[in-house]
Amino acid sequence: MNLDSRADSLCLICKYQRMIEYGLGVVVPATLSMMLFSYIVAPELMPMFFALSITVALTMILPAQRIHALNFQCWTKNPMTKSLITSLIGMIYITEAGIFSVSMLSVNAGMDPQQPLTFAVFGSLIMALIAVLAWNDRYKREVSNIDKRYVKMDAKAAQIKVHDMLTAKGRTFDEANVSTGARIGLQEQGLMIHIRPLSQVSSEIVLVRNDVANRTVVEDIKQDLTFL
Repeated sequence: MNLDSRADSLCLICKYQRMIEYGLGVVVPATLSMMLFSYIVAPELMPMFFALSITVALTMILPAQRIHALNFQCWTKNPMTKSLITSLIGMIYITEAGIFSVSMLSVNAGMDPQQPLTFAVFGSLIMALIAVLAWNDRYKREVSNIDKRYVKMDAKAAQIKVHDMLTAKGRTFDEANVSTGARIGLQEQGLMIHIRPLSQVSSEIVLVRNDVANRTVVEDIKQDLTFL
């Protein structure tokens, strides 16, 4: 695959990633908030908004499948984790706003929103938001050092391919089989290669470099590990 094709694949991954972020982080929680509003102002619309939110959430399977397929064509960061984090933050923000607004509307409607469950849900969402933001901060520091790619060969064949390539290049490395697949460490280059099975005919190769890794060497290894 040439450089233009790889660039196109990366652009498509970013496009589908944004679709998932907007769908799960904006459209779904906004629809659920409308469902909460409808419970106060128009109860007959509540099933419609609920069904709409479920439908939108299910359609996010399509861009996720496309991202999975494109990961066979180029090296990428982990787009799904970023999408899920962004979506979770959007969900929590909009849900919090929805619950608060519905509580205010229920006061005007003569209802009592000051129930223990209301405060429990509100407090739980705030705690969840704090946890997601903390996880996101840690994830952003780590994700820049991780590259991954899917290959259409089983994990054992991919391990042999990586082993043969590193040997041919004269690299010094340690190799070990672990419960999740295989692990090959290049201590001098500050790089760890993880090979994990996806299915019987495909596997995932993950490159994890430390902060002092030789980036030129890492890029050379990525180029050498481009299985076509």
